[in-house]
Amino acid sequence: MLAHLPPLLHGILASAVAEQADMERTDDVTESLPLADRIAVARPDVIVAGGDDGRSTEHYVRLLRTNPALRVLAVAADGRSATLYELRPHATVMREVSLARVLDAIRASEPARVAVTRVEQRVEHGG
Repeated sequence: MLAHLPPLLHGILASAVAEQADMERTDDVTESLPLADRIAVARPDVIVAGGDDGRSTEHYVRLLRTNPALRVLAVAADGRSATLYELRPHATVMREVSLARVLDAIRASEPARVAVTRVEQRVEHGG
């Protein structure tokens, strides 16, 4: 999906994407809708958007929070730089876990809202 790009850059990118056998534009029928609605209707994997100026970061983060599989490629108006925004699963193995390390790990998470759940163990009885 192409969004909020200067006309010249939009045309260049639209032509380039159209020439790729492994890519499909999903936004042709939704261009008049607000971006969040366009995403809900077209369900793109990637949005190429204008606005790699640092001011749009929070907007892209909000889009990713509501569409975690989405990737946003924010391209500068001059087409010379871009920033890729995406959510990635991340796991850190903690060896020798202590209460202090668990609390530090919770503090390192933003925001630090905690839900503690109990895992029920099933006991299989042979019979």
